[in-house]
Amino acid sequence: MSVSLTAGKAALTQVVKFLSRYEKKNTAALMKAWDEAKEDWLVELRRALPDVLRRLENVEQAQEKLHERAADREFQRLLDNVSIEASREAIDERRRMLAHVGAGTFDLTMTIAQAARCERVIRELDPEDVVALRHVNGWREFRADARFEHLELLIAAGCVVEIPGDNAGGEQTVKHSVTKTGTLVMRLLATYEPRT
Repeated sequence: MSVSLTAGKAALTQVVKFLSRYEKKNTAALMKAWDEAKEDWLVELRRALPDVLRRLENVEQAQEKLHERAADREFQRLLDNVSIEASREAIDERRRMLAHVGAGTFDLTMTIAQAARCERVIRELDPEDVVALRHVNGWREFRADARFEHLELLIAAGCVVEIPGDNAGGEQTVKHSVTKTGTLVMRLLATYEPRT
């Protein structure tokens, strides 16, 4: 018993020592940490941007519309929101995904309101969820008892709807369809490929 009590005290001491690093962290320190990480985020955003802009070749007056979008205060706040979300993100791959969201906001085929709605939805998604969303794209059938990872979250986020299917051969099927929101999320993340 004394061994586990000693081990518990040692672990507690270690945790307290670890937490003490936060005593000196204030808003300025957090902003400094984000400034250091922001460069990687911006590099990834800049890497994705040419692919987004290439898709706009058929958009009439794309250059003028891009200048208008960049000057729009709502768009600037949207990009700020993506940046803030990335600054709060602990997982490197999600931060990288958010750089592609930032690039996707320049897609002129989406309104700023649509992109803003999708940005809020994407806050709830992980890279694996994006892969699952792409898999569900269109109609897919799964046995009612089948476990399809991430599907529940995609339904809760409004990216996928579940429709009871036929009772064929004694097995209840369920159909899943990507919603308009799910389609817009995929468009916003069109340049994103998760690293495996």
